[in-house]
Amino acid sequence: MAVFPKVKPLLPDVEARRAALTVACWLGAVAFSLLVTGFGISASHTSRYVAQPMPPNASVGVQALAQATPTLQAALPMSTEETLPPGTALSGQVVIWFAASLMPGEDTPGETALTGIISALERQLELDLTIRLKRAEGVGGIYQTLESAHTVAPSTIPDLVMVSSSEMSKIIRAKLSVTMNGDLTPEIDTILADLFDSGSVPLEDDGPYGLPFFVEIQHLVMQSEVSEDSPPDTFAEIAKRKLSFTFPVKAVNGVSASVLAHYSALGGRVRDESGSPILDRIPLIALLEGASSAAADKTILPEALTFTAPSQYWGQFTSGRIALAQVGSSLYLATLQSAPDIVMIPAPLPAFEGHAPLIVDGYWWLITTTDPARRAQAQSVIAWFMEPSRHAMLSEAMGMLPSRRESLKRWRNTSYARFAATILEGDPSPLPYTVEATLAAALQTAFEDVLSGRRTIPQAVDDALSAVE
Repeated sequence: MAVFPKVKPLLPDVEARRAALTVACWLGAVAFSLLVTGFGISASHTSRYVAQPMPPNASVGVQALAQATPTLQAALPMSTEETLPPGTALSGQVVIWFAASLMPGEDTPGETALTGIISALERQLELDLTIRLKRAEGVGGIYQTLESAHTVAPSTIPDLVMVSSSEMSKIIRAKLSVTMNGDLTPEIDTILADLFDSGSVPLEDDGPYGLPFFVEIQHLVMQSEVSEDSPPDTFAEIAKRKLSFTFPVKAVNGVSASVLAHYSALGGRVRDESGSPILDRIPLIALLEGASSAAADKTILPEALTFTAPSQYWGQFTSGRIALAQVGSSLYLATLQSAPDIVMIPAPLPAFEGHAPLIVDGYWWLITTTDPARRAQAQSVIAWFMEPSRHAMLSEAMGMLPSRRESLKRWRNTSYARFAATILEGDPSPLPYTVEATLAAALQTAFEDVLSGRRTIPQAVDDALSAVE
């Protein structure tokens, strides 16, 4: 069994405990909470913006692999770094906080690939690499831990973090990461030019602040017996074939990625030129007309209103009870590995009208150190992981799409790689990472009300627009 010699357990974080004890004399109860949570609890903060969650089941393929065997965390020994005083910088040291949900399970191809890459990196780049596992989101998550560390224990701030897109957005907007603009290495410049446009939306004018590493796409999948000359590309075509399409309509928080994607594909905006929240009337009407027709034609069944993720209906699809469904790339790839006899045909998501909606998410590298020398080391680590052959091997072993074109071209599963590339090379207008809370709720409510028949289209439009004005 491969073991990561420098990977830290999720909790408790030894360095965070030590930093909390250092400031205990003047932080009192606050330091005690940090001791317990490893800087996972931050000061109370209320924002009128809500981060968009990962698209439904965005990382379930990796999580499924991790849950299939005991997790790595219990077997990971501590490094010797705790013997150093807080703030001591080792020559050639790079500290990474890594979303624990992304870590592969024991004795999996992903673990083998990641272990090999880390070992080779330390040998060939002569770097002392320390990876700490952190919760992906929420209390004790990377964003909250960074926020707390900046306030009370800056010596614990890592050089790099690997985070989900939703966390990435919050970290950048809170200015907890450092732009790479101005000191990009040639290797990073090459990587930037090779990224799929749909997976690398700039957030700030002074960026880039980070690089996408793994990409997650949502797409249609169908059983072989329902495929004809071509996959259905519109809900009207699905209705013509007397089929239904299952996808996650319900939102965990705000608006579901699926509803937002269909609204966006119809030309709808969530911010105007000044950055203020806006719902566009014509795209909103088109969205609700599509929902109304789909409900009448039974192309969207009422059960869709109960689903927040494809994992909730995936068993029905794999058993043949659902003909057409939306799925994330990682769940699709995990199923190919675990149940290769199931014939699944991927295709772009169907549209109400116009072009197919695009739902892209994933995991990002962000540089968080302000030290120029350590920033250069961090870029070297990113470049090492994202060398095309290495990136291709690791991403395919972990069941996640790579963010680089050259990396995806080197996949052994060439058919799915070509399909994924067509999605990622499509219209580069992915969903916004944040949506104003009132707007998100209004858009979601309007879609659900029309789909369920609770409101007419004019009523739902007026209610939604009034809520945002």
